[in-house]
Amino acid sequence: MKRITIWDMDFYHKKSFTPNPIAMKLSSYHKQNKHLINFVTKPYHITMSFDIFYIIKEKARTPKPPGHLLHDKRVKLIGKPFKFFNNYWLPPQIISAVRPDYLLYPEVERNAYYNANIAQFYHRNKLLKKKQPFENTKKHHKKTLVIDKGFWRASEENMETCMLELKEYKNIAFLHPIDLKILLNSEDLMTSFIELHFSQGTVFRFRNNYGQGYEDALKIFEFIERLKNANKHVKITEVPFKAVTTNHDEGIDAGLYDLERCLKIMDNAKSRKIHIRFFSPDNRLTTPFWYYFEMMEYWTLHLEKFSYVELMLNSGMKRTGLPWYGILNNKLK
Repeated sequence: MKRITIWDMDFYHKKSFTPNPIAMKLSSYHKQNKHLINFVTKPYHITMSFDIFYIIKEKARTPKPPGHLLHDKRVKLIGKPFKFFNNYWLPPQIISAVRPDYLLYPEVERNAYYNANIAQFYHRNKLLKKKQPFENTKKHHKKTLVIDKGFWRASEENMETCMLELKEYKNIAFLHPIDLKILLNSEDLMTSFIELHFSQGTVFRFRNNYGQGYEDALKIFEFIERLKNANKHVKITEVPFKAVTTNHDEGIDAGLYDLERCLKIMDNAKSRKIHIRFFSPDNRLTTPFWYYFEMMEYWTLHLEKFSYVELMLNSGMKRTGLPWYGILNNKLK
């Protein structure tokens, strides 16, 4: 009988408080092959004998494993921080297709995400045509969590297949940000997505790969309004936009275009009560008009109730105690 050790380092070091789907699937695969599982929860578990040792580490701030394990050929290293190690390992398709072992981690009651159904539809961006049922039979598994990172980059046909299957489940949530492009380019997909059952407290995070223009923003806002009207109990995080989209070195007209675009998008978002986030340029040399764009991100995150004029005069208002119009009319400044 093979002895299999699984070490979820993020969970072990309390850097993550939810089960790792890969660890659960590895455990399930080996249990179905009658192997003995040692899941590391105590220090002495690390020293137990093994035939295969899986070390999973997704977060950079998690401590490194012992050096002797990093170079042991029986050890398989899983996670981005291990990418440049010789023992770095990517799970094969059979691991993606297997049902998770929901009994692997210590039991925690009444935690929706901890006890969620783990739904996986793809393996390295290819649709899994055969997979084991993923339902969690434990109590309090209120969520169905889709864990595919490339879920939104598939073909429209495959997306429709996944949406059709997800309609059979309740309390859908997505582990990774939702790409806007594929949804906004297909009315059928958009409708199928909006009709999914989302539970109270579900948080939507979006990746704006659709467009940065004002007309693009209007289409995005219309979609979000439809989503909010159909699911009034969910939470939608800030929709991302770039503050600078043109080459400002070409002239002042390019800078004025981006400034006008940002102001119009912000004004429309506030009128619809939709939160957005402008990402300011990281490099001061990106634009010669840095002064007008560097505060865009802070504006959308912390001062969204302010107009652009109030934003620009905010430091002066704090320093003098005058309202914004008082500063503009102050002849002694």
